[in-house]
Amino acid sequence: MGIMSETVRREIDGERMAYVASVNNDGSPNLSPKATLATIDDDHVAFCDLASPRTLANIAVRPAVEANSVDLIRRKGWRLAGTARVVDGGAEFASLAALFRSRGSNLDGVGRQPPVRRFVVIRVSKVSPLLSPAYAMGQSEPQVVDYWSNLWRSRAHVAHAQAQPRAMQTPEGAIARDFTKEATPPAGIT
Repeated sequence: MGIMSETVRREIDGERMAYVASVNNDGSPNLSPKATLATIDDDHVAFCDLASPRTLANIAVRPAVEANSVDLIRRKGWRLAGTARVVDGGAEFASLAALFRSRGSNLDGVGRQPPVRRFVVIRVSKVSPLLSPAYAMGQSEPQVVDYWSNLWRSRAHVAHAQAQPRAMQTPEGAIARDFTKEATPPAGIT
């Protein structure tokens, strides 16, 4: 058995949002959201490079990273420390593409997502649990779930109500911008 248990793998693969931290040239942290973090096996996770020029530049020089996957309702998750590398072609790329497609990932740039040009594979060297301070304060998981479920439901309702009118209103003569076309990094940044 590898470093990640079946429970860790199941919970990571069950989440849509994760974050990967890398280190910039000046030593400051770079934290980047990743909606595609997935386990490959008991020792590796990977994510699709959709638009991660800073993360990739950092990994090329300093491959040490940490990925966090958190259930936003349960307020529990996992910290995965390890070493990252970029996969941009060959049999391993094809294997990763098949794995991500089998899990429902859009790799071809259809819709509002840029095409996947690379994958980042992290060899996990340390796994640690992430827990909300609410648990240390004595709250049970059902209490935490109830609170955060209600909060997210109310926020989603408000956001939906506010977004609908704005999405329909464009000042006369204004050109609507398609931000999805701007998701690709500028030329020269890899």
